[in-house]
Amino acid sequence: MLSVASFRLASLLVLGLSFSAGAEQSGSWNLKSPAQFNWSSERRMDKGIAKGDPLIATWAAWTEFAISGNLDHAKANADKIVSTWNLGETKKLIYKYQYNSLAPGWWSSMDSLFFPLFLLQVYGDNEDEIDLAREMVDRALKSPVEGGSLWPDEGDGCFFSEYSWPTINSGEEYYVMNGHLFSLTALKLIADRFPHHPNYANAFECAVRGTKSRAGQFFDENGWPLYQLVPRTINMPHYVLYESMQFGDLWEATGDQFFLEQQRARHRALEERYPVYLVSRGKERVLFFSGVGAPHPYSPDLFLNSVVCFDKRSRRIDLKAINTDGLPKSRFLVSEKISSKIKRCDVYATTSGGVTALIFSTSKIQEITDQAARELQFSSAGMFDAVAINSDSHEFLIDPSRRYSKEDESSYLDVEGRLVISIPGVILEKARMFAIELQSDVEVQIGLILWQNDKAIARYYRPLLNSRQNIVIALPLGFDGSEGIRAVDKIGVVIYTDRLSTVAHIQVKNVRLVENLYQLFQLLSAGGKINFAD
Repeated sequence: MLSVASFRLASLLVLGLSFSAGAEQSGSWNLKSPAQFNWSSERRMDKGIAKGDPLIATWAAWTEFAISGNLDHAKANADKIVSTWNLGETKKLIYKYQYNSLAPGWWSSMDSLFFPLFLLQVYGDNEDEIDLAREMVDRALKSPVEGGSLWPDEGDGCFFSEYSWPTINSGEEYYVMNGHLFSLTALKLIADRFPHHPNYANAFECAVRGTKSRAGQFFDENGWPLYQLVPRTINMPHYVLYESMQFGDLWEATGDQFFLEQQRARHRALEERYPVYLVSRGKERVLFFSGVGAPHPYSPDLFLNSVVCFDKRSRRIDLKAINTDGLPKSRFLVSEKISSKIKRCDVYATTSGGVTALIFSTSKIQEITDQAARELQFSSAGMFDAVAINSDSHEFLIDPSRRYSKEDESSYLDVEGRLVISIPGVILEKARMFAIELQSDVEVQIGLILWQNDKAIARYYRPLLNSRQNIVIALPLGFDGSEGIRAVDKIGVVIYTDRLSTVAHIQVKNVRLVENLYQLFQLLSAGGKINFAD
């Protein structure tokens, strides 16, 4: 379990503010100065101001204060944010740039509460700044329809809006969990700062009820946490860890067992998808851990991992990174050979700034043998812009000039080739995934489809690189609508031809069933290449 004592209000490593043990009574505050904030905060402050990003600007202002303790500089930075956004008049921070579909002028609950919290920290008892901070909080606690950031209670509690815009209505809310928890934690600190103003405590309790009423919706059928509800979007592993830290903070701040249960649920999700293996290699046994895995094997998580295990005599065993050519750096870890029974392993994540957090401790060490992934018998066919040229060797030409629609119409059939790979029905348990080896003579953009009888799920994927042994990994968790998919009988590789300027030659060399992450490591060690995201 994540040690809450070690990460007191750990989610405010982002906010950087914590209350002391007696804060609920006294309103006393402490600063934390975590090691992760080691980049140039002043440069980031200028970047946030120039971009019109109040969260970056506030984050950088606090960072400088947390590191230097220079109160005068912190006040100057706060004043600069007040001036840039004319907060004396508007009482509201907005984003001045386009973000996806959101036009400039959108706003977020995160900085709407974070910046007034920072004002309260650096200005202490200054009445003018306290008044401004409270006016900003009061505005943030209004409905997004009214320019605020807190959806009111309609029988299921309140919920903070990480992304709001002038014409938003309740049916358009994204329901982003980490932004909600970020804002909820900030509001807790503000409510404790003003114990004689019950509206803040009441809003906090309403948002807690909103968290509880929706908590079950933030897991998919596979038990993996979601980033947001609309549209349903799965989390990357570092967001799962971040949410677990946020829930741990709220448990410590409130003593509410619900928050502890939510933290543990996220730890279990990580433990199930990223186990520690005890691998038997003939007469030798070693411990192994992979930081490459669900939900997107081609995109290893932002955080690097470290693993420390202990045997039955409490002797420490450190797993070392495998950094050989062709493998992603420091993503696979292995121990020296093991001669005694393993009692426990602790898995950590380390941020780019150097803060290390315990993800989970486990005694559930998965024992496996040193076996390669199983090759599957398969047949293949081409559709649309894909034409088979050798069915025995599963070779295809992808011709972007082929047309299926009428001359005066257009169709998606005109801009894709599709390779349909038929396999015996395979039950995909949580650890299982497909590894499809593809060879292409040009770089092409692809997507993937998995079929279970007539049900299909699809996703985009990384490009195939030319003249390489491309290993494409498919597991249902990374697909939209993956709930209910268990037995897969067909795999589709979609080649997008709208930007393809030449005929491509692609071969399906083999299809393997990967039973565990050690087998994935073996494939890559043998020369297979995944086009990893940067």
